[in-house]
Amino acid sequence: MSFKNYWQTKVINAKRLEHLPPRLAPHFDGTETVLDVGCANGQMALELTRYRPGLSVSGVDIFVPDKPLIPFTRYDGMTLPYGDNAFDSVTLLDVLHHDRSPERVLGEALRVSRRKVVIKDHFWRTRLDFVTLCYFDYVGNRLNGTPLPFSYQSMDGWRALFTSLGARLLVTETFRMHVKDPCKQVIFVLEKAPESAL
Repeated sequence: MSFKNYWQTKVINAKRLEHLPPRLAPHFDGTETVLDVGCANGQMALELTRYRPGLSVSGVDIFVPDKPLIPFTRYDGMTLPYGDNAFDSVTLLDVLHHDRSPERVLGEALRVSRRKVVIKDHFWRTRLDFVTLCYFDYVGNRLNGTPLPFSYQSMDGWRALFTSLGARLLVTETFRMHVKDPCKQVIFVLEKAPESAL
């Protein structure tokens, strides 16, 4: 196994797969269909179904995985190839900080969601927090071609983004992956305002 594959599969992905699905699962009450935007090979979405049996998951990404584990569609990173309200919920798991226009990506997620958008990302409070996030993003992703615009937000920045898109913030959950995790993690659950024209 190359260093690149070892770092991704054994270090980064292993921690995410261990900690995220049980944290995310409680936010899918009343959900039958989920679109995972930026799904990679779909392993995270598939793992989520272990905690929410009966959940139907599918995914999109700008990169085509060798062996997708869930129904997969490639998309252009601009417009999701689905109609309005096509899924009960949409997930954006460590996706928005990899896009130069997170408002565009989130706007599309809100458009195709009937009920909720579940976001897992990061936040910063100090300049050191921001630099730390950028450093670990670079180390973890520079070898796999993932875009690195470092579009990290403060909590105020996240809230302003949600407000600008007409989304209502239902849940904010901050956490660490483990006691020595240097990065501030956050889960947001958003609801699309009925009158929103997203």
